[in-house]
Amino acid sequence: MASEGPGSLGYPRGLLFDRTEHYWVPFISDTSSNFVAVATCTSYSAAGQANGRIIALIGTHGDFWISLPNSLTEFEPVVIPGFRKDTQFVDVRAGEGHLIALTAQGNLISFGSNNCGQCGVKAGLHTKKARGWAVLPHFSHPAGIVQSSLGHSKISSIHTQYYHCCVILENGAVFVWGDNSSGQLGINKSSGKMPDVIELTDKSLFPSAFNGEQIISFSGGWQHSLFLSKEGHVFVAGDNGAGQLGLSKTVQQLDSVCVPTLIPPAAFDNVPIVTIGTGGDHSAVITAKGDCYVWGYNDENQLGFLKNPLTHTQVKLTNCITPIKLPRFSQDAEAYHDLALAWKSTLLVTKSSRVYVCGEWFPVHHSSITDDQKIDLIDRNSSFIEIRPGTQISPFVAPFLLKQKEREKRKEKGNTTPSGNIVRTIGSNFGLLIGFS
Repeated sequence: MASEGPGSLGYPRGLLFDRTEHYWVPFISDTSSNFVAVATCTSYSAAGQANGRIIALIGTHGDFWISLPNSLTEFEPVVIPGFRKDTQFVDVRAGEGHLIALTAQGNLISFGSNNCGQCGVKAGLHTKKARGWAVLPHFSHPAGIVQSSLGHSKISSIHTQYYHCCVILENGAVFVWGDNSSGQLGINKSSGKMPDVIELTDKSLFPSAFNGEQIISFSGGWQHSLFLSKEGHVFVAGDNGAGQLGLSKTVQQLDSVCVPTLIPPAAFDNVPIVTIGTGGDHSAVITAKGDCYVWGYNDENQLGFLKNPLTHTQVKLTNCITPIKLPRFSQDAEAYHDLALAWKSTLLVTKSSRVYVCGEWFPVHHSSITDDQKIDLIDRNSSFIEIRPGTQISPFVAPFLLKQKEREKRKEKGNTTPSGNIVRTIGSNFGLLIGFS
């Protein structure tokens, strides 16, 4: 029996779009505090078999919880061998079947499947067997100090989404590890699986990395990566088979790009980028002016348009190899504020917390949409659907995606969907998460 945790009673603080059930469900209930970090991934058994989905949560007091497989309400506190029980945490991120979490002291720990070295250790390579929590040696200093070619510093941010990981230090040093089969770590892909942490900003190894610009953010797709610099420039590496690197026709035929390469700023009208995101094989960014650009694989309309805005031709099953700016869908042309990309789906959030979704999990088949559902389509040339508040069943739930049994159940319970400002959106191979303040 799980101990009483943040999912036991009270008001839900988040929404999970479960790809297996194809509807939004509330999770995390607590009457006293919100969460500061949340992540979801596939749960694997000791035998390497997938046994559901788990949600990891860090509360406002630094408490760390993990749900039972496929549970939205039963959570157990995380106990790390060798760490005090009252150890506080500040962030958690999820890959396909692993988690990395950062303590308040600055130590990085990992958990789960390590088949590509994504847990930062050599044990468990080539198998998805679950492994327990362990601290990564390079990030284990008691005071949270990390050695780098740029000097000693503490961790600024941690990142993972599929099978590779990135840590960025406060001084700008960048470390990567995990799957490098397509050069997505920014290293020659012959290295394959990389459980050992590598510093990309070490000039003795990579003298021209990032053109000397400081990296402040990272997003990793299935086999490609985006790096965001302080100057607002985007560097890319990895697989380019679907044009997901956005580097134009001249390199579209390249199997992969193993050195972080700059997307020309002119591709974004020379406006600095502030937010980056990657799905399985597609990418998106938001500029300082609040515009969103997308590119890459579009087999499920995950780029958000049924017709290319430039050529007005059908784009389904057609890759977009250069960034294309999406229209602003709200009547007042509200700027985009945040985004989350999942395997073949995309979620956008405006500054007033309007939510738009498209892609594999939100199919748009015009011939099958009834009159009462057409209101959710924001543009007949677009595959985006606005998930609107205001229904009794559940705000932020598209009616035609909601299972009938769940719809009836929520009618009985009343309106239980979170309200407030959206403070975090997360895309993963398993689903999409929306966190509310």
